[in-house]
Amino acid sequence: MVCLSSAMAGGNVRLFHAKDPETKRHFEWILKQDPIYGANVAYDMCVCMALWPDLAADIFRAYDEDRVIDVQLCQRLIDNAEGKMTAIEKFGGGYSLANIVKRLLKKDRSAEKDDPDAWRLRYAELYDVPLKEWPEAAVKYALDDAEDTLNVANKQWLHHRDMMGDAPAQARAALALQLMMCWGVMTDPKKIQQLREASEGMYKKLDVGLVKEGLVRKDGTRNVRAAQTRMLRVLRDQNMALRLTKGGYKKFRELTKDVKNASIEHVFEEDELIKYIAVDEEACNESGDDVLCDYSLRTQLHNILNTHIPDLLKGVNTPIQPNYKTMVESGRTSCSKSRSNDKKKPSPTNGFQFQNPKRSLSYFPSGVGIRECFVARPDKLFADNDFSGLESCTGAQACISTVGYSTMGDLINAGKDIHLHFGAKLMGITYEEALASERRCRDRVYASFPQPFRKPFLQLIHHGRI
Repeated sequence: MVCLSSAMAGGNVRLFHAKDPETKRHFEWILKQDPIYGANVAYDMCVCMALWPDLAADIFRAYDEDRVIDVQLCQRLIDNAEGKMTAIEKFGGGYSLANIVKRLLKKDRSAEKDDPDAWRLRYAELYDVPLKEWPEAAVKYALDDAEDTLNVANKQWLHHRDMMGDAPAQARAALALQLMMCWGVMTDPKKIQQLREASEGMYKKLDVGLVKEGLVRKDGTRNVRAAQTRMLRVLRDQNMALRLTKGGYKKFRELTKDVKNASIEHVFEEDELIKYIAVDEEACNESGDDVLCDYSLRTQLHNILNTHIPDLLKGVNTPIQPNYKTMVESGRTSCSKSRSNDKKKPSPTNGFQFQNPKRSLSYFPSGVGIRECFVARPDKLFADNDFSGLESCTGAQACISTVGYSTMGDLINAGKDIHLHFGAKLMGITYEEALASERRCRDRVYASFPQPFRKPFLQLIHHGRI
Protein backbone atom coordinates (compact mmCIF):
# COMPACT_ATOMS: atom_id res chain seq x y z
CA MET A 1 0.00 0.00 0.00
CA VAL A 2 1.11 3.52 -0.82
CA CYS A 3 -1.98 5.48 0.15
CA LEU A 4 -5.58 5.14 1.32
CA SER A 5 -8.36 7.48 0.21
CA SER A 6 -11.92 7.66 1.49
CA ALA A 7 -15.04 9.67 0.83
CA MET A 8 -17.91 10.24 3.23
CA ALA A 9 -21.33 11.79 2.81
CA GLY A 10 -21.23 15.57 2.84
CA GLY A 11 -18.16 15.86 0.64
CA ASN A 12 -15.59 14.84 3.27
CA VAL A 13 -12.82 13.27 1.15
CA ARG A 14 -9.50 12.33 2.76
CA LEU A 15 -6.13 10.92 1.71
CA PHE A 16 -3.60 9.13 3.92
CA HIS A 17 -0.04 7.94 3.32
CA ALA A 18 0.50 4.25 4.11
CA LYS A 19 3.38 5.10 6.47
CA ASP A 20 1.28 7.49 8.52
CA PRO A 21 0.11 5.83 11.81
CA GLU A 22 -3.21 7.66 11.36
CA THR A 23 -3.89 5.56 8.24
CA LYS A 24 -4.45 2.36 10.19
CA ARG A 25 -6.71 4.13 12.71
CA HIS A 26 -8.76 5.58 9.86
CA PHE A 27 -9.11 2.15 8.25
CA GLU A 28 -10.27 0.71 11.58
CA TRP A 29 -12.91 3.44 11.64
CA ILE A 30 -13.94 2.55 8.06
CA LEU A 31 -14.43 -1.11 9.07
CA LYS A 32 -17.09 -0.03 11.58
CA GLN A 33 -19.20 1.81 9.00
CA ASP A 34 -22.38 0.58 7.34
CA PRO A 35 -22.25 0.35 4.40
CA ILE A 36 -18.64 0.27 3.18
CA TYR A 37 -18.50 0.91 -0.56
CA GLY A 38 -15.54 0.08 -2.77
CA ALA A 39 -14.53 -0.68 -6.35
CA ASN A 40 -12.77 -4.03 -6.66
CA VAL A 41 -12.85 -3.76 -2.88
CA ALA A 42 -11.76 -7.39 -2.34
CA TYR A 43 -8.35 -6.47 -3.77
CA ASP A 44 -8.10 -3.47 -1.42
CA MET A 45 -9.09 -5.56 1.58
CA CYS A 46 -6.40 -8.13 0.79
CA VAL A 47 -3.81 -5.35 0.54
CA CYS A 48 -4.92 -4.09 3.96
CA MET A 49 -4.78 -7.59 5.47
CA ALA A 50 -1.24 -8.00 4.17
CA LEU A 51 -0.21 -4.70 5.77
CA TRP A 52 -2.23 -5.09 9.00
CA PRO A 53 -2.80 -8.84 9.65
CA ASP A 54 -4.28 -8.05 13.07
CA LEU A 55 -7.26 -6.41 11.34
CA ALA A 56 -8.21 -9.54 9.36
CA ALA A 57 -10.90 -10.52 11.89
CA ASP A 58 -12.47 -7.05 11.67
CA ILE A 59 -12.47 -7.27 7.87
CA PHE A 60 -14.17 -10.67 7.91
CA ARG A 61 -16.70 -9.37 10.44
CA ALA A 62 -17.64 -6.49 8.13
CA TYR A 63 -18.28 -8.99 5.31
CA ASP A 64 -20.17 -11.41 7.57
CA GLU A 65 -22.47 -8.56 8.65
CA ASP A 66 -23.23 -7.68 4.99
CA ARG A 67 -21.69 -4.21 5.30
CA VAL A 68 -19.22 -4.39 2.37
CA ILE A 69 -20.56 -3.50 -1.10
CA ASP A 70 -18.62 -3.52 -4.39
CA VAL A 71 -20.02 -1.00 -6.90
CA GLN A 72 -18.57 -2.90 -9.86
CA LEU A 73 -20.39 -6.08 -8.83
CA CYS A 74 -23.54 -4.02 -8.17
CA GLN A 75 -23.45 -2.76 -11.74
CA ARG A 76 -23.14 -6.34 -12.97
CA LEU A 77 -26.23 -7.27 -10.95
CA ILE A 78 -28.18 -4.33 -12.38
CA ASP A 79 -27.15 -4.99 -15.98
CA ASN A 80 -27.68 -8.74 -15.68
CA ALA A 81 -31.19 -8.15 -14.34
CA GLU A 82 -31.83 -6.04 -17.45
CA GLY A 83 -30.30 -8.69 -19.72
CA LYS A 84 -27.37 -6.67 -20.99
CA MET A 85 -24.35 -7.60 -18.85
CA THR A 86 -22.65 -9.82 -21.42
CA ALA A 87 -23.13 -7.25 -24.20
CA ILE A 88 -21.63 -4.47 -22.08
CA GLU A 89 -18.72 -6.70 -21.13
CA LYS A 90 -17.97 -7.53 -24.76
CA PHE A 91 -18.91 -4.34 -26.58
CA GLY A 92 -19.72 -1.64 -24.04
CA GLY A 93 -16.41 -1.04 -22.31
CA GLY A 94 -16.77 -3.53 -19.46
CA TYR A 95 -16.93 -2.94 -15.72
CA SER A 96 -13.91 -0.87 -14.80
CA LEU A 97 -14.64 1.96 -12.37
CA ALA A 98 -13.81 4.46 -15.14
CA ASN A 99 -16.42 2.98 -17.48
CA ILE A 100 -19.10 2.86 -14.78
CA VAL A 101 -18.34 6.46 -13.82
CA LYS A 102 -18.67 7.45 -17.46
CA ARG A 103 -22.01 5.64 -17.79
CA LEU A 104 -23.63 6.74 -14.54
CA LEU A 105 -21.99 10.07 -13.71
CA LYS A 106 -21.29 11.24 -17.29
CA LYS A 107 -17.71 11.92 -16.23
CA ASP A 108 -14.92 10.85 -18.58
CA ARG A 109 -11.66 9.94 -16.81
CA SER A 110 -10.27 7.79 -19.63
CA ALA A 111 -7.28 10.08 -20.23
CA GLU A 112 -5.96 9.78 -16.67
CA LYS A 113 -6.78 6.06 -16.60
CA ASP A 114 -5.28 5.01 -19.94
CA ASP A 115 -2.33 7.37 -20.26
CA PRO A 116 0.86 5.30 -19.64
CA ASP A 117 2.25 8.25 -17.68
CA ALA A 118 -0.85 8.67 -15.54
CA TRP A 119 -0.46 8.38 -11.77
CA ARG A 120 -2.65 5.26 -11.70
CA LEU A 121 0.43 3.13 -12.39
CA ARG A 122 3.08 5.31 -10.70
CA TYR A 123 2.23 5.49 -7.02
CA ALA A 124 5.24 3.33 -6.13
CA GLU A 125 7.33 6.42 -6.90
CA LEU A 126 5.68 8.16 -3.94
CA TYR A 127 6.15 5.44 -1.33
CA ASP A 128 8.97 7.30 0.43
CA VAL A 129 7.63 10.79 -0.34
CA PRO A 130 5.67 12.61 2.42
CA LEU A 131 2.07 13.33 1.44
CA LYS A 132 2.55 17.11 1.64
CA GLU A 133 5.17 16.84 -1.13
CA TRP A 134 2.99 14.85 -3.54
CA PRO A 135 2.18 16.33 -6.96
CA GLU A 136 -1.31 17.80 -7.15
CA ALA A 137 -2.30 15.34 -9.94
CA ALA A 138 -1.40 12.33 -7.78
CA VAL A 139 -3.47 13.62 -4.86
CA LYS A 140 -6.42 14.50 -7.09
CA TYR A 141 -6.47 11.07 -8.79
CA ALA A 142 -6.66 9.18 -5.46
CA LEU A 143 -9.34 11.49 -4.04
CA ASP A 144 -11.41 11.31 -7.25
CA ASP A 145 -11.39 7.50 -7.10
CA ALA A 146 -12.90 7.53 -3.62
CA GLU A 147 -15.45 10.25 -4.40
CA ASP A 148 -16.51 8.67 -7.69
CA THR A 149 -17.04 5.32 -5.98
CA LEU A 150 -19.33 6.89 -3.40
CA ASN A 151 -21.30 8.82 -6.04
CA VAL A 152 -21.72 5.69 -8.18
CA ALA A 153 -22.96 3.72 -5.15
CA ASN A 154 -25.48 6.42 -4.24
CA LYS A 155 -26.84 6.49 -7.78
CA GLN A 156 -27.07 2.69 -7.98
CA TRP A 157 -28.97 2.36 -4.73
CA LEU A 158 -31.22 5.31 -5.51
CA HIS A 159 -32.45 3.92 -8.83
CA HIS A 160 -31.89 0.14 -8.64
CA ARG A 161 -32.15 -0.93 -5.01
CA ASP A 162 -34.56 -3.76 -5.94
CA MET A 163 -31.93 -5.39 -8.18
CA MET A 164 -29.11 -5.54 -5.63
CA GLY A 165 -30.32 -7.74 -2.81
CA ASP A 166 -27.45 -10.10 -3.55
CA ALA A 167 -24.77 -7.36 -3.45
CA PRO A 168 -23.32 -8.23 0.01
CA ALA A 169 -23.09 -11.94 -0.90
CA GLN A 170 -21.38 -11.12 -4.20
CA ALA A 171 -18.83 -8.96 -2.37
CA ARG A 172 -18.20 -11.76 0.12
CA ALA A 173 -17.68 -14.24 -2.73
CA ALA A 174 -15.25 -11.82 -4.37
CA LEU A 175 -13.15 -11.71 -1.20
CA ALA A 176 -13.04 -15.51 -0.98
CA LEU A 177 -11.96 -15.79 -4.62
CA GLN A 178 -9.39 -13.00 -4.24
CA LEU A 179 -7.86 -14.78 -1.24
CA MET A 180 -7.78 -18.05 -3.20
CA MET A 181 -6.01 -16.28 -6.05
CA CYS A 182 -3.49 -14.65 -3.70
CA TRP A 183 -2.73 -17.90 -1.90
CA GLY A 184 -2.56 -19.93 -5.08
CA VAL A 185 -2.18 -23.68 -5.48
CA MET A 186 0.86 -25.95 -5.79
CA THR A 187 1.59 -28.90 -8.09
CA ASP A 188 3.41 -32.22 -7.65
CA PRO A 189 6.39 -32.83 -9.99
CA LYS A 190 6.00 -36.62 -9.75
CA LYS A 191 2.37 -36.45 -10.84
CA ILE A 192 3.33 -34.13 -13.69
CA GLN A 193 5.99 -36.60 -14.87
CA GLN A 194 3.43 -39.43 -14.78
CA LEU A 195 1.10 -37.28 -16.87
CA ARG A 196 3.90 -36.54 -19.35
CA GLU A 197 4.87 -40.21 -19.73
CA ALA A 198 1.27 -41.35 -20.21
CA SER A 199 0.60 -38.56 -22.73
CA GLU A 200 3.77 -39.16 -24.74
CA GLY A 201 3.15 -42.90 -24.92
CA MET A 202 -0.42 -42.50 -26.16
CA TYR A 203 0.58 -39.65 -28.51
CA LYS A 204 3.21 -41.75 -30.30
CA LYS A 205 0.83 -44.70 -30.55
CA LEU A 206 -1.89 -42.56 -32.15
CA ASP A 207 0.53 -40.98 -34.61
CA VAL A 208 1.18 -44.32 -36.29
CA GLY A 209 -2.44 -44.82 -37.33
CA LEU A 210 -3.17 -41.16 -38.07
CA VAL A 211 -0.17 -40.80 -40.37
CA LYS A 212 -1.35 -43.89 -42.22
CA GLU A 213 -4.85 -42.38 -42.57
CA GLY A 214 -3.41 -39.05 -43.74
CA LEU A 215 -4.77 -36.95 -40.86
CA VAL A 216 -1.24 -36.32 -39.56
CA ARG A 217 1.72 -35.57 -41.80
CA LYS A 218 5.07 -37.33 -41.48
CA ASP A 219 6.57 -34.18 -39.93
CA GLY A 220 4.03 -34.44 -37.08
CA THR A 221 1.76 -31.55 -38.12
CA ARG A 222 -1.99 -32.06 -38.34
CA ASN A 223 -3.67 -32.23 -41.72
CA VAL A 224 -6.80 -30.36 -40.69
CA ARG A 225 -8.32 -30.33 -44.16
CA ALA A 226 -8.00 -34.11 -44.40
CA ALA A 227 -9.77 -34.40 -41.04
CA GLN A 228 -12.53 -32.05 -42.20
CA THR A 229 -12.94 -33.96 -45.46
CA ARG A 230 -13.29 -37.22 -43.54
CA MET A 231 -15.75 -35.62 -41.12
CA LEU A 232 -17.98 -34.48 -43.99
CA ARG A 233 -17.96 -37.96 -45.54
CA VAL A 234 -18.67 -39.72 -42.24
CA LEU A 235 -21.60 -37.45 -41.38
CA ARG A 236 -23.11 -37.83 -44.84
CA ASP A 237 -22.74 -41.61 -44.73
CA GLN A 238 -24.65 -41.70 -41.43
CA ASN A 239 -27.14 -39.00 -42.48
CA MET A 240 -26.10 -36.89 -39.46
CA ALA A 241 -26.47 -33.12 -39.12
CA LEU A 242 -23.41 -31.07 -40.01
CA ARG A 243 -21.74 -29.15 -37.18
CA LEU A 244 -19.84 -25.99 -38.19
CA THR A 245 -17.13 -23.93 -36.57
CA LYS A 246 -18.09 -20.58 -34.97
CA GLY A 247 -16.77 -18.85 -38.08
CA GLY A 248 -18.86 -21.17 -40.22
CA TYR A 249 -22.08 -20.43 -38.36
CA LYS A 250 -21.34 -16.70 -38.53
CA LYS A 251 -20.86 -16.93 -42.29
CA PHE A 252 -24.03 -19.03 -42.61
CA ARG A 253 -26.08 -16.42 -40.74
CA GLU A 254 -24.69 -13.65 -42.93
CA LEU A 255 -25.65 -15.51 -46.11
CA THR A 256 -29.12 -16.50 -44.92
CA LYS A 257 -30.31 -13.42 -42.99
CA ASP A 258 -33.09 -12.90 -45.55
CA VAL A 259 -33.75 -16.59 -46.24
CA LYS A 260 -36.08 -18.88 -44.28
CA ASN A 261 -35.38 -22.57 -43.60
CA ALA A 262 -32.02 -22.47 -45.38
CA SER A 263 -29.95 -25.67 -45.44
CA ILE A 264 -26.22 -25.66 -44.72
CA GLU A 265 -25.62 -28.06 -47.62
CA HIS A 266 -27.47 -25.76 -50.04
CA VAL A 267 -25.79 -22.55 -48.89
CA PHE A 268 -22.15 -23.67 -49.02
CA GLU A 269 -20.17 -25.10 -51.90
CA GLU A 270 -18.25 -28.34 -51.25
CA ASP A 271 -14.95 -26.54 -50.57
CA GLU A 272 -16.66 -24.17 -48.14
CA LEU A 273 -18.32 -27.05 -46.32
CA ILE A 274 -14.95 -28.69 -45.82
CA LYS A 275 -13.47 -25.36 -44.68
CA TYR A 276 -16.18 -24.65 -42.11
CA ILE A 277 -17.05 -28.11 -40.77
CA ALA A 278 -16.08 -28.63 -37.11
CA VAL A 279 -13.49 -31.20 -36.08
CA ASP A 280 -13.27 -30.29 -32.39
CA GLU A 281 -13.47 -32.83 -29.57
CA GLU A 282 -17.26 -32.83 -29.32
CA ALA A 283 -17.80 -33.10 -33.09
CA CYS A 284 -15.28 -35.95 -33.45
CA ASN A 285 -16.75 -37.93 -30.57
CA GLU A 286 -20.31 -37.46 -31.84
CA SER A 287 -19.31 -38.74 -35.28
CA GLY A 288 -18.57 -42.16 -33.77
CA ASP A 289 -15.69 -42.58 -36.24
CA ASP A 290 -12.67 -44.25 -34.59
CA VAL A 291 -10.14 -42.37 -36.72
CA LEU A 292 -11.69 -38.98 -35.96
CA CYS A 293 -11.89 -39.89 -32.27
CA ASP A 294 -8.17 -40.71 -32.36
CA TYR A 295 -7.53 -37.40 -34.14
CA SER A 296 -9.39 -35.53 -31.38
CA LEU A 297 -7.56 -37.44 -28.65
CA ARG A 298 -4.22 -36.68 -30.29
CA THR A 299 -5.12 -32.95 -30.29
CA GLN A 300 -5.95 -33.12 -26.58
CA LEU A 301 -2.66 -34.85 -25.84
CA HIS A 302 -0.79 -32.24 -27.87
CA ASN A 303 -2.35 -29.51 -25.70
CA ILE A 304 -1.46 -31.39 -22.53
CA LEU A 305 2.18 -31.82 -23.59
CA ASN A 306 2.73 -28.35 -25.02
CA THR A 307 0.49 -26.12 -22.91
CA HIS A 308 -0.79 -27.73 -19.73
CA ILE A 309 2.38 -29.47 -18.55
CA PRO A 310 4.59 -26.34 -18.93
CA ASP A 311 1.96 -24.38 -16.98
CA LEU A 312 1.70 -27.06 -14.31
CA LEU A 313 5.47 -27.15 -13.85
CA LYS A 314 5.39 -23.48 -12.85
CA GLY A 315 3.41 -24.49 -9.77
CA VAL A 316 6.09 -26.82 -8.39
CA ASN A 317 8.06 -24.00 -6.73
CA THR A 318 5.79 -20.95 -7.08
CA PRO A 319 2.02 -21.05 -6.49
CA ILE A 320 -0.24 -21.02 -9.53
CA GLN A 321 -2.64 -18.07 -9.19
CA PRO A 322 -5.81 -18.42 -11.30
CA ASN A 323 -7.84 -15.37 -12.24
CA TYR A 324 -11.42 -15.58 -10.95
CA LYS A 325 -14.46 -13.61 -12.08
CA THR A 326 -17.02 -13.34 -9.30
CA MET A 327 -20.12 -13.23 -11.47
CA VAL A 328 -21.01 -14.24 -15.02
CA GLU A 329 -24.40 -14.17 -16.75
CA SER A 330 -25.58 -17.44 -15.17
CA GLY A 331 -24.80 -16.11 -11.69
CA ARG A 332 -21.90 -18.54 -11.36
CA THR A 333 -18.21 -17.72 -11.13
CA SER A 334 -15.61 -18.28 -13.84
CA CYS A 335 -11.88 -18.86 -13.85
CA SER A 336 -9.18 -18.22 -16.44
CA LYS A 337 -5.47 -18.63 -16.82
CA SER A 338 -4.69 -14.94 -17.15
CA ARG A 339 -6.21 -11.61 -16.20
CA SER A 340 -5.23 -10.32 -19.64
CA ASN A 341 -6.69 -11.50 -22.95
CA ASP A 342 -3.78 -9.87 -24.76
CA LYS A 343 -1.22 -12.57 -25.62
CA LYS A 344 1.45 -9.89 -25.91
CA LYS A 345 0.74 -8.74 -22.35
CA PRO A 346 0.14 -11.92 -20.33
CA SER A 347 -0.59 -11.96 -16.64
CA PRO A 348 2.58 -11.54 -14.54
CA THR A 349 1.53 -14.48 -12.34
CA ASN A 350 1.51 -18.19 -13.09
CA GLY A 351 -2.05 -18.96 -14.10
CA PHE A 352 -4.27 -21.97 -14.82
CA GLN A 353 -7.98 -22.58 -15.31
CA PHE A 354 -8.27 -24.20 -11.90
CA GLN A 355 -12.03 -24.02 -11.35
CA ASN A 356 -12.82 -26.93 -13.65
CA PRO A 357 -9.61 -28.50 -14.99
CA LYS A 358 -10.07 -31.28 -17.51
CA ARG A 359 -10.83 -34.70 -16.06
CA SER A 360 -8.40 -37.55 -16.56
CA LEU A 361 -8.63 -39.31 -19.92
CA SER A 362 -10.01 -42.82 -19.66
CA TYR A 363 -6.93 -44.08 -21.49
CA PHE A 364 -4.62 -43.01 -18.66
CA PRO A 365 -3.72 -45.22 -15.69
CA SER A 366 -5.68 -44.60 -12.50
CA GLY A 367 -4.43 -41.54 -10.63
CA VAL A 368 -2.89 -39.89 -13.69
CA GLY A 369 -4.37 -36.67 -15.08
CA ILE A 370 -4.31 -32.88 -14.96
CA ARG A 371 -6.44 -32.62 -11.81
CA GLU A 372 -4.23 -35.11 -10.04
CA CYS A 373 -1.22 -32.78 -10.49
CA PHE A 374 -2.66 -30.23 -8.06
CA VAL A 375 -1.82 -31.02 -4.44
CA ALA A 376 -2.66 -29.53 -1.07
CA ARG A 377 0.17 -28.00 0.93
CA PRO A 378 1.68 -30.08 3.78
CA ASP A 379 -0.81 -30.82 6.57
CA LYS A 380 -3.65 -29.40 4.43
CA LEU A 381 -6.32 -31.00 2.27
CA PHE A 382 -8.68 -30.14 -0.57
CA ALA A 383 -12.35 -30.30 0.42
CA ASP A 384 -15.34 -30.19 -1.88
CA ASN A 385 -19.00 -29.60 -1.02
CA ASP A 386 -21.65 -30.36 -3.61
CA PHE A 387 -25.37 -29.80 -3.04
CA SER A 388 -27.62 -32.12 -5.02
CA GLY A 389 -29.92 -30.19 -7.34
CA LEU A 390 -29.08 -26.85 -5.75
CA GLU A 391 -29.71 -24.71 -8.85
CA SER A 392 -32.94 -26.58 -9.61
CA CYS A 393 -34.16 -25.78 -6.11
CA THR A 394 -33.15 -22.11 -6.26
CA GLY A 395 -34.61 -21.79 -9.76
CA ALA A 396 -37.89 -23.27 -8.56
CA GLN A 397 -37.94 -20.94 -5.55
CA ALA A 398 -37.29 -17.96 -7.84
CA CYS A 399 -40.38 -18.94 -9.84
CA ILE A 400 -42.47 -19.29 -6.68
CA SER A 401 -41.28 -15.90 -5.40
CA THR A 402 -41.82 -14.21 -8.77
CA VAL A 403 -44.98 -15.73 -10.26
CA GLY A 404 -46.39 -17.69 -7.33
CA TYR A 405 -45.88 -21.26 -8.49
CA SER A 406 -43.33 -23.73 -9.88
CA THR A 407 -44.08 -27.08 -11.48
CA MET A 408 -40.48 -28.10 -10.89
CA GLY A 409 -40.79 -27.03 -7.26
CA ASP A 410 -43.86 -29.21 -6.85
CA LEU A 411 -41.96 -32.22 -8.21
CA ILE A 412 -38.98 -31.57 -5.94
CA ASN A 413 -41.20 -31.20 -2.88
CA ALA A 414 -42.94 -34.46 -3.83
CA GLY A 415 -39.58 -36.23 -3.79
CA LYS A 416 -39.60 -36.95 -7.53
CA ASP A 417 -36.59 -37.03 -9.87
CA ILE A 418 -37.12 -34.02 -12.15
CA HIS A 419 -34.81 -35.41 -14.84
CA LEU A 420 -36.65 -38.72 -14.90
CA HIS A 421 -39.94 -36.82 -15.08
CA PHE A 422 -38.66 -34.85 -18.09
CA GLY A 423 -37.45 -38.05 -19.78
CA ALA A 424 -40.85 -39.67 -19.25
CA LYS A 425 -42.54 -36.67 -20.90
CA LEU A 426 -40.23 -36.96 -23.91
CA MET A 427 -40.95 -40.69 -24.20
CA GLY A 428 -44.71 -40.30 -23.75
CA ILE A 429 -44.89 -42.56 -20.70
CA THR A 430 -45.89 -41.98 -17.09
CA TYR A 431 -43.41 -41.14 -14.37
CA GLU A 432 -44.17 -44.45 -12.65
CA GLU A 433 -43.39 -46.38 -15.87
CA ALA A 434 -40.10 -44.51 -16.26
CA LEU A 435 -39.19 -45.16 -12.63
CA ALA A 436 -39.90 -48.89 -13.01
CA SER A 437 -37.83 -49.01 -16.19
CA GLU A 438 -34.94 -47.22 -14.49
CA ARG A 439 -35.00 -49.71 -11.61
CA ARG A 440 -34.98 -52.68 -14.00
CA CYS A 441 -31.96 -51.22 -15.81
CA ARG A 442 -30.09 -50.73 -12.54
CA ASP A 443 -30.92 -54.26 -11.43
CA ARG A 444 -29.56 -55.70 -14.68
CA VAL A 445 -26.37 -53.65 -14.45
CA TYR A 446 -25.93 -54.60 -10.80
CA ALA A 447 -26.41 -58.29 -11.57
CA SER A 448 -23.79 -58.09 -14.34
CA PHE A 449 -21.12 -56.72 -11.98
CA PRO A 450 -18.61 -59.11 -10.37
CA GLN A 451 -19.23 -59.39 -6.64
CA PRO A 452 -16.31 -57.08 -5.52
CA PHE A 453 -17.69 -54.17 -7.60
CA ARG A 454 -21.32 -54.34 -6.46
CA LYS A 455 -20.89 -52.37 -3.24
CA PRO A 456 -19.06 -49.44 -4.93
CA PHE A 457 -21.79 -49.43 -7.60
CA LEU A 458 -24.49 -49.08 -4.92
CA GLN A 459 -22.49 -46.29 -3.28
CA LEU A 460 -22.38 -44.40 -6.58
CA ILE A 461 -26.16 -44.74 -6.88
CA HIS A 462 -26.62 -43.58 -3.29
CA HIS A 463 -24.51 -40.45 -3.90
CA GLY A 464 -26.36 -39.62 -7.10
CA ARG A 465 -23.43 -40.42 -9.40
CA ILE A 466 -25.45 -42.97 -11.37
